[in-house]
Amino acid sequence: MNRNKFVAGLTAVLILFCFLYSCTKIKGTDIGSELLPIVDNITTFDTTLEVITENYLFGDSALPRLAKLSNGGTPEMLLGYVSNDPQFGKTTAAMFYEMEPFFYPYPYEVKDSLYLDSIVLCIRWTGTTLGDTNMIQKVNVYKIDSLMNRDSAYYTNADIPYSQFLGSKTFAPSILNDSLFVFRQRLKNQLRIRLDDAFGNELLSKDTANKGVLNNDSSFNTFLKGFAVVPDVVGGASANALMGFAISDTNTYLRLYYRYDTAARKDTTFKTFRYNLFTGFANKITRDYTGSQVAAAAAPGADSTVYLQTAPGSYSIIRIPALNGFRALKGNVLIHRAEISMQQIYSTGQQDDIFGPPASL
Repeated sequence: MNRNKFVAGLTAVLILFCFLYSCTKIKGTDIGSELLPIVDNITTFDTTLEVITENYLFGDSALPRLAKLSNGGTPEMLLGYVSNDPQFGKTTAAMFYEMEPFFYPYPYEVKDSLYLDSIVLCIRWTGTTLGDTNMIQKVNVYKIDSLMNRDSAYYTNADIPYSQFLGSKTFAPSILNDSLFVFRQRLKNQLRIRLDDAFGNELLSKDTANKGVLNNDSSFNTFLKGFAVVPDVVGGASANALMGFAISDTNTYLRLYYRYDTAARKDTTFKTFRYNLFTGFANKITRDYTGSQVAAAAAPGADSTVYLQTAPGSYSIIRIPALNGFRALKGNVLIHRAEISMQQIYSTGQQDDIFGPPASL
């Protein structure tokens, strides 16, 4: 058989098959028969229903405190002070976490002739700054007074006690994008806080002899239970931003720089202490809604404006009264798409150019 005739014949058969198939009446469907019209087509309609919204505030003033995660990391933690958000008032974000040696015992190069250069707490910035990057922030560092719970993930609004002041840093969030060269290393995206020399000398005086604090974790945790990094709302009274940090990042650490002398050698080196998978951490977020718009709107009753702020923040209840009579009015229907539509109320006078909406909204 001629190949061209065969192809032409096969094409004609396929066209005829498609024509006959397209004319076949619906014989079966997953849609209930009471929803199908007499004819073969299904017509789609749309309608709009009004909604009623009410705004409320969360009663808890603390974010989840996560002591240990199965994936071996920690969420992004927030630090900073927002002094003036017209919609949501003031926000204070503090970080609490532990730092330990890589391993035990963790000896210094020599047991004597050690001289402190400096001790620095370094925290890796994630690239997130929510708010004004140019307004001055001040953060203080303290020693935590008691160990945090490490057993599981849990919620808390309890205070984490701290007392001994170790150091502070005054800065504009915009500097976190800078890079610098320190001790033969090029570093970037770090918040570096120099701590008190007295604390550095105290840590430098600990050795592995006679069951020193560098011998095991229980001894070390007795000496250093962790750090509280807390925004100073007085020193940074005009601050207006929250910054994101990753304490499980390799560029987050406590670093002790020191010199040592021996008969054979004189040199400068450092010891590093990091967050690890079995240490505790907490991120405490506190809201103050005094005089804010959300405080005025957070009451039972309808409000045309919805205020949404991540916990501990605000939430809204949305009611659609017309749904109660929708079935009686429309009869049997199949809803294949339903959506709630909202638009941001934008105003430069409300600092919306600084406090933008969340990306997921």
